[in-house]
Amino acid sequence: MIRILICLIALSWAGTATADAEPPVLRFVCTIPADSPVFSAGEQLYREAMHSLGYGFEMEFRPTRRAQVDLRAGRYDGDCGRVQAFAAPALKMPVVRVDVQLAMVEAVAMTHEQRLLAMPREQLIAEGLRFGYIKGNLSVEQEITQITGIIAVGLNSPAQGLKMLSSGRIDLLIFPQVLMESALMKAQTTTPRIWGAWQRYPLYPYLHTRHQSLAPALAKSLNQRLTAPDNPVAPFQ
Repeated sequence: MIRILICLIALSWAGTATADAEPPVLRFVCTIPADSPVFSAGEQLYREAMHSLGYGFEMEFRPTRRAQVDLRAGRYDGDCGRVQAFAAPALKMPVVRVDVQLAMVEAVAMTHEQRLLAMPREQLIAEGLRFGYIKGNLSVEQEITQITGIIAVGLNSPAQGLKMLSSGRIDLLIFPQVLMESALMKAQTTTPRIWGAWQRYPLYPYLHTRHQSLAPALAKSLNQRLTAPDNPVAPFQ
């Protein structure tokens, strides 16, 4: 009888421990600065989607190139948003794309030179100007580095780009406009003039390949949140 009671108590403790166990946590890396409203909105979107699938969620900022290194090394479970080319074989990234478009990002060209504002794209290219781009921003980087006749200048961060633009070391800077406010606070420079939209590209979530079986369920959960009236990233889409 005593042995039966001990077994029942042990089973009860085991059941309580299982019920109280914390859900597994997935950690995503994100190249959007953590002090940006876009980061906060994206974090909320993912946390709600992951919660519906029985997961906890954490998201951390890393500079673009560092994020790729850490994700390739398996230090994170996914990336908060990258272009379609992120899964290209040439990059050798151990990722699988989640089949849902998070947002359409607009990369703008900006400058401090008044004379450039009225020039069409073809003339800007023909002038042989110095074009700054953020290294690791694949869609923009692939285009800018393949334009013949310009000087392509790779930069480590939007803040660095704004400083170089302000000091006249580059003529144009191209990066997502939604990151402008955060970058200006870090760079402490005057606000450049916007020439206009240079490129538009969609962003997708990516999971490390060790979680590829989760991709269909995550796509469904994210899509439900993105189409809901209280979609947290709606202001940035």
